[in-house]
Amino acid sequence: MHVLVLTQNNIVSPKYGGGLRVSALIEQLLGQGHHVSVIRFRLPDDQPSTATTRLPIRDIVVPRTSQMASVAALIHLASRTAERMALAFHSESKVDLVQSDPPWAALTGQRIAERLGVPHVLLSQNCETALARQFADSSPAHRLPIVGPLVTNLNLGVLEWAEKRVIERATLTLTPSAGDREEMASVGIRLDHVEVLPNGTNVRQATRAERDAIRSRLNLAPATPTVIFVGRMDYPPNAEAVKVICTHIAPRCPDLKFLLVGLNPPAITTPDNVIMVGAVDSVDGYLGASDLSIVPILQGSGTRIKILDAWAAGLPVLSTSVGAS
Repeated sequence: MHVLVLTQNNIVSPKYGGGLRVSALIEQLLGQGHHVSVIRFRLPDDQPSTATTRLPIRDIVVPRTSQMASVAALIHLASRTAERMALAFHSESKVDLVQSDPPWAALTGQRIAERLGVPHVLLSQNCETALARQFADSSPAHRLPIVGPLVTNLNLGVLEWAEKRVIERATLTLTPSAGDREEMASVGIRLDHVEVLPNGTNVRQATRAERDAIRSRLNLAPATPTVIFVGRMDYPPNAEAVKVICTHIAPRCPDLKFLLVGLNPPAITTPDNVIMVGAVDSVDGYLGASDLSIVPILQGSGTRIKILDAWAAGLPVLSTSVGAS
């Protein structure tokens, strides 16, 4: 079977969420002997894809913007290029199925699937409309003088239209939790072809040597209790959690060391017992070097992969109710 994947996620060096999920799917398909081709919508500063004989990838560079209406317009403008790429892949080897990320890549994915007359499967990470509504009042657009609420409502309207359109027209949508499926229903999306496919993790328990090496590198005394938080730190719920740790939790627990691990750490002053580790190639060793994982998330939705990772590493988890929802 030839599967054509359209994604806006970074699958070249995935570090979080959607990129890990899509890259894992691709590896599973390749491992089962299927043929996979990829069209990737990437930002100008993202690492370019490297096509191989095993996995042909073609990039479409899309300008960075935080406005949903602009994203929809840019993806629409890029869709003609994506269609030409898809037809080229199809001419080399007949495409049997199109898989894409909702909502933006899926707008183009649906057009391509309909043109080729093949099924279209969506791999959803969250109910994006419900998630955007949570952040609407704190978004940069909402803070614009006079027109802020108008721009916010326009962005939400475009996102809601796009997500509803692609999910209801797709052959099948896979979402990682029953909670996400319920949120889709709450924003008016029909669930006729929406099924739950739970997330998993491939984190392994670190060896004693790996644990000791990381603790030594971070100057952690053997007897120092260590707490870890893992997450992409420019994602609003994680950014808020980092502030909670630095301003409320760590100062009240001076005998503990806190490791903050993830992409794009903020330029903030941290207490003496907080180590801003930043991006790492693998979280396995850092989880192994810790005694407790915390998830002080106050907003957001979706599966907390960080909790699954911690459990796989043998760590107990302390979380807010939202973080563990």
